[in-house]
Amino acid sequence: MSEQLTQLSTEDQRVLDALIGVGFDPAALPEPDRERGEKLAAVMGLLDHLPAPSPGDLLAERTIAAATRARYHGADADFGSAGGWKPPVRLRDLVAVAAVLIVAISIAIPSLDHSRANSHKATSQANMLGAFTGLTQYAEANDGRLPQVQFKPGSQWWHYNRVDADGNALSNSMNQFVLLRNGYAQPKVLISPTNRYAPVRINVVAKRDWDNAREQSYSMQNLFVVGPVKLEAKHTAAVMGDKNPLVGDGKFNAHVAPDANSANHGDLGGQHVLLRDGRVLWITTPYLNGDNIWTNGENQTLEGHEQPADENDSFLAQ
Repeated sequence: MSEQLTQLSTEDQRVLDALIGVGFDPAALPEPDRERGEKLAAVMGLLDHLPAPSPGDLLAERTIAAATRARYHGADADFGSAGGWKPPVRLRDLVAVAAVLIVAISIAIPSLDHSRANSHKATSQANMLGAFTGLTQYAEANDGRLPQVQFKPGSQWWHYNRVDADGNALSNSMNQFVLLRNGYAQPKVLISPTNRYAPVRINVVAKRDWDNAREQSYSMQNLFVVGPVKLEAKHTAAVMGDKNPLVGDGKFNAHVAPDANSANHGDLGGQHVLLRDGRVLWITTPYLNGDNIWTNGENQTLEGHEQPADENDSFLAQ
């Protein structure tokens, strides 16, 4: 029993090795291994949620001081069992090794966290470029237009997976999902590596929207406007970006400042924006050419009915 609890099965070990080789992307595995790979990736993903308290700036100094005190309080003596056997190791040596290890860990943990954050940032940038490829292909097949679902002018746009009695969309994120339903983008392109709530598998045939705000990783330009919106490089607006922190679950988050950065990248303090000419920019405030990308025009609050002020207004609704 204990052996079963502490060891992977042969098949799990084989698929885990393959999963590591493809960067923990189950979709890159052969079809027979994909389901097992998704389950293993989900289990490994739990490690991201474990608390990792900071060791503190003075940990290394305190450790060295403790090692010094031990040395001058008789820690040089050999230690052994009551029977007289003494190992060829002194307590002072063990304390010194422990001090070195703790100092090394105190230096390595922040470095690893920073490296992982930068890796997530690079992946998100690649996702934006992949999304632009999908938007471009959709536009080429649809008279230059961005994907727009049927909606009633003036209706709310910040719900998820909802339509009114006449079948009109009440969710701007449905426009983003058109890329998935029509094969212009793979699901992984629209999932941020920092989104722990993103679905592991998406049935793009059966679904037409994210189920809730937590599942969605990136915000899209508000396309609840009358008439088609075209993907034209002459406009300066952003068409997609990291998630808008001001809206979620059908409400305006009044506790969040209008100039707050997206929560996608945490301590990095910024967000990616995808421009209509295909450029992906990293901006450290939500202002692009003086325009707040989270709101329409000069508004500081949202009620869910707003539209972009003009064709150059970046308004990443949800």
